[in-house]
Amino acid sequence: MTTTDRPVSLDDLLRAAVLTDDPLGAVVAGQVAELTGAVENLMNATRLEAARHRSDLRPDQEAMMGRARDLAHRLKTFFCDGATGTARDEDPSRTQVLVSTPTPEGRDRTSPPPRAGGLERRRIDVGVERVLRDFADDPEVFAALGPETLPGRTSTQQWLAFHLGLLRLPRGQADQWRKRIGRDLPQDWNVFTNGWYDLRADVDPPQVLIPAYHDTPGVLARSEAMPEELVLGALNDRVLTHPRIVAIASQMLWLARTDKSAWYAGKTELVPAQSAVSDLQATMRDRLIAYRTAETSGDGATMVVRAAQLAEVLRSVVHRPLPAPDSWWGAARTAAMTFVDEVAAKNTPHLRVKDLGKRPVLYKELLSNGEVDAENDIRLKPSKEAEVGRIFDCLRPSLMDSTVVYRTGRVIYTGALEGIQRERR
Repeated sequence: MTTTDRPVSLDDLLRAAVLTDDPLGAVVAGQVAELTGAVENLMNATRLEAARHRSDLRPDQEAMMGRARDLAHRLKTFFCDGATGTARDEDPSRTQVLVSTPTPEGRDRTSPPPRAGGLERRRIDVGVERVLRDFADDPEVFAALGPETLPGRTSTQQWLAFHLGLLRLPRGQADQWRKRIGRDLPQDWNVFTNGWYDLRADVDPPQVLIPAYHDTPGVLARSEAMPEELVLGALNDRVLTHPRIVAIASQMLWLARTDKSAWYAGKTELVPAQSAVSDLQATMRDRLIAYRTAETSGDGATMVVRAAQLAEVLRSVVHRPLPAPDSWWGAARTAAMTFVDEVAAKNTPHLRVKDLGKRPVLYKELLSNGEVDAENDIRLKPSKEAEVGRIFDCLRPSLMDSTVVYRTGRVIYTGALEGIQRERR
């Protein structure tokens, strides 16, 4: 080696290998893709472990996650020139190498055929990935959504999780993230076309909840969309009378099927909503029919009770932490309680509807006042002493007259810390 020769860097060797259409290129590309998938799996597993223990990441985990994010980003953008995403190779198909990563079954998951091809696609992907990484690292987002901000393995799943997360953030904060990611998106990704999911919602004008992602269609919310068939069949002739309830019921059924981070408040515990869709559907149908029947009968007190039970199922798809009050989902949950208030005010003015989650109160106080029934409530495990006895959410309001509780409410609360300590021994 002469004095003018420079040692070839590992980056250059790897890039030269993978950009060559021969067996060596295939081997290197496959190994880099596997490493990318393994790093992402480790990050997801670490977030999930913290979420299961209802705790923050330890300092050593935080440090590891930072290194892992940097490594994953470097691997995914390895064959691009800096932040512009300009690929070194002129063959568009070669820029797809690091978009594919292994699935748990060992098969490659490849992105769908792109609207934007080659270099333009990589430019979009690099910009989107940067925003998603910043979103997952943002302290305000972490506080609002919890430790697993972007559940999902594939880029399409994380795209969906990002926009579902925006629906739980305060609207101002969510709008800032929409504007930021919109700078990297082609304009037609926000244009409603055939094949998009059309979600029933009481909004005007229509809103794009989830833009398209390459060839994956988006989601549009609008008042003209058809309600879920289950809701139509259960409410029957009352559909036009209660358009807001029809919209919320349709949204919650969609949310349970779509959102990996959502939970379902069953009879005794919180379970992942996607695993409880059939239970939600059956309960939703029963509660809608029960309210319609009560409204037809004209019995005011029964109508209020059935309205409260309907509100319970409309609020049974939950997140931890709860959505911000002025978020998309926060507004829907508030509207479910408002519906009960309106039914009571019209039909039984002597009954007061009480949302048990609105004021800071300990569970033992509600129990001693007879406003809840321990057999109906859902007990969560606290991760620290400050959480003991707190009301996490009110599913069903209590109904009270001037002197007594007419019907108890139903809440999700945190139990005693001692139970956790005994279980860990």
